[in-house]
Amino acid sequence: MTCTIYILTPIPVNQWHFQKVKCSSDYYYIYDRPYLKKDTITNKRVLVIVRNIGKASDFDSQYKTMKYISYTFTFVIAFIGFLLIGIVSSQLTIPMKKIKDTADKIGTDGDLAKRIEYTTPFKELDAMIQANNRMMDRLEDLFQQQQQFTSDVAHELRTPSAIVSVECQYLKKYGKNIDDYTESLTVIERQNTKTTEIISQLLQLSRLEQGRIKDDFEYSNFKTLIESVCDMEPLQFKKQITIYSNLDDISIYMNVGLMAIAVKNIINNAMKYSKNKSSIKLKLWKEKDYVFFEVKDYGCGMSEETKKHIYDRFYRADKSRNTEGFGLGLSLVHKIIELHKGTIRVQSELGVGSIFTLSLPSDKSSQ
Repeated sequence: MTCTIYILTPIPVNQWHFQKVKCSSDYYYIYDRPYLKKDTITNKRVLVIVRNIGKASDFDSQYKTMKYISYTFTFVIAFIGFLLIGIVSSQLTIPMKKIKDTADKIGTDGDLAKRIEYTTPFKELDAMIQANNRMMDRLEDLFQQQQQFTSDVAHELRTPSAIVSVECQYLKKYGKNIDDYTESLTVIERQNTKTTEIISQLLQLSRLEQGRIKDDFEYSNFKTLIESVCDMEPLQFKKQITIYSNLDDISIYMNVGLMAIAVKNIINNAMKYSKNKSSIKLKLWKEKDYVFFEVKDYGCGMSEETKKHIYDRFYRADKSRNTEGFGLGLSLVHKIIELHKGTIRVQSELGVGSIFTLSLPSDKSSQ
């Protein structure tokens, strides 16, 4: 191996900077690096300059090699990055497209039963799909309730309207004396009262649902309200029903008018489905900050399926279609108890009877 040594002409010191010089036909890089060193003889610190010399062609060759490697590495990283972005975006866009297609299908076909059935590796996207499906379940349920409500209103109003129409036609054709007119007018009045009651209860329900009821709350004696409702209940005397009551003297913060409607409907419901000459039991008591009112009857009772729908508007079990009422009473009770921040619970068994229990906050602070 041959080693050629060139003697470079004196080059001035230039600390921390590269210098490029020519020696013979070649170029060289010079780098001067200073540092302090302790002299072992004099025990003093001495400034020493270390000069590093390298051939320029060697540096350039290594630089080009590093440059090509970095370019190649950058290209590979960019390619892998674009590939990963494509994979991730496809995993995101496919379910999003399915959501869009399902929504378009629902919009064009009106089929609210359709759901998005797609599983993704992303928990957030899965949660969004599940939330969308729950929303569609709710919308479908509300739409079915609206359809059922429209059908039930038409059914309930059609009967009294038809009877009034028939009576008017009868009077035109066969009405001859005052007795005929009196009889027909009595029938018409009865059907008009029924229609007015349906409309009144529907308006009351609508106002409760929309929050348009005036918050006319006050402290009032709950026992006195229950007793006054019982005294005015006509079914008690018509069906000869005995009422056994165990009512504590309790006052609560309530809307007296609305609570009277709720109590009347609960008691009327118990009497309506009880047999003639039977009995019902009323109980009122307080536990801590809550007041409980229980109505127990020994009537026909309800099945589990019936209990699921008792608060639906116009709902009546098949066996009770011939009973009086429109299926709006318990819906009103449910909304009134909700307005008072309370709850309603029902226990029932077919052929044994039912127990309705209202739970209400006793004072304003509890509400």
